Amino acid sequence: MEAFGGNCRKIFANEYIDDRNRSIGSCRERSNLERWAENEVAIACRREKPDRKDGEWDYCCACYESALKAFGSLCEDGHSGFSIGLTKAILNRLINNKPLLPIEDTDEVWSDISDMSGLRGEERNYQCKRMSSLFKYVYADGTVKYRDVDRYHGVNINCPDAPYHSGLIDTVMDELYPITMPYMPADRAFKIYTEDFLVDPAKGDYDTVGILYVITPSMDKVAINRYFKEAPNGFAEIDEAEYKERKEAAKARMEATDGSK
Repeated sequence: MEAFGGNCRKIFANEYIDDRNRSIGSCRERSNLERWAENEVAIACRREKPDRKDGEWDYCCACYESALKAFGSLCEDGHSGFSIGLTKAILNRLINNKPLLPIEDTDEVWSDISDMSGLRGEERNYQCKRMSSLFKYVYADGTVKYRDVDRYHGVNINCPDAPYHSGLIDTVMDELYPITMPYMPADRAFKIYTEDFLVDPAKGDYDTVGILYVITPSMDKVAINRYFKEAPNGFAEIDEAEYKERKEAAKARMEATDGSK
């Protein structure tokens, strides 16, 4: 006021702050937890790329640093122990392409893909806009079925580190655990434990499948014990006695093959 009187047309300040240059939160003092996280990421990056120069890009280090950035953002929001756990659950569902609220069977949630999907007996085929792994099948008699292609993971007991998807597993599990609306997918997939073997060498990699048990998303173990053999049109179900006979035949074939080498 002394300098300009009542006609203050000029701006004067002792400090100038560009609020678009960096977030105000980044100017605050970091907590012990944040400093601990920074140190952990630094250790991991040094282990990953010991000779990394300042500013040099590295794939794994970039992932560590991206995680640290997300962690810092959460810390800036001032979460409590409860709220950060809730936020983590929400974030995990978004990362895993899981909807946050149940999916309702309403017209606006589906895209008609009948012209591009290759119909196999159904009248119309739809894909969910909110969850790309969810499909709806409408049949001529009015029957409606739903399938989430990410819902089941097959685990061969003889090769447990290579989960796989199978139409046979989908069919059996959809009978046991059909999808109904509204649908809220679980955080975990069903893990279906199987074994397979080859009786007839002309059939390829395997011609007999046992679907033994499932670990549900709630971590319950449920016996299935259904058995199948290759047939002209897919797989035909067989009883346990025939399955065991075929398993013995496959074992004898393998032993004979090994003995001839």
